Amino acid sequence: MKKPLIMIALLSFVFAVPAAHAADTDYKTETSASQDNNGNSKTDTTTSATNAAGTTTTHEKKSKTDVDSNGDYTKTSESSSKTDPKGILNSSSTTNSKTKVKKKGSKLTTEHSKKVNGDTVEYTKTETDTSGQ
Repeated sequence: MKKPLIMIALLSFVFAVPAAHAADTDYKTETSASQDNNGNSKTDTTTSATNAAGTTTTHEKKSKTDVDSNGDYTKTSESSSKTDPKGILNSSSTTNSKTKVKKKGSKLTTEHSKKVNGDTVEYTKTETDTSGQ
């Protein structure tokens, strides 16, 4: 009768220990921001998380606004995500996206691109005349 109880105790321990450690994730976030008197601004944020298995996921976002003396502007936003499992020479996936909005006079141009592992999977560009608005 003692052997089945020992087996049940052992099995519950084997399944309980990994489950307890699965919730262990370390997070880290860094942010920097700046703005000058002309309205130019820049923001960078990096967030990373490493789970108990050693897989690290990193998200980076960079935003920048440039304003000239005429009030025309260029806003750029870039983001990237990278997943890197623990180990050497293993695969990781990277996704990059970039959105750029540029206003010059009455012309508004919007560009958006998305790349996965270096291959462009999405690209759009639109131009709008805002003089009638």
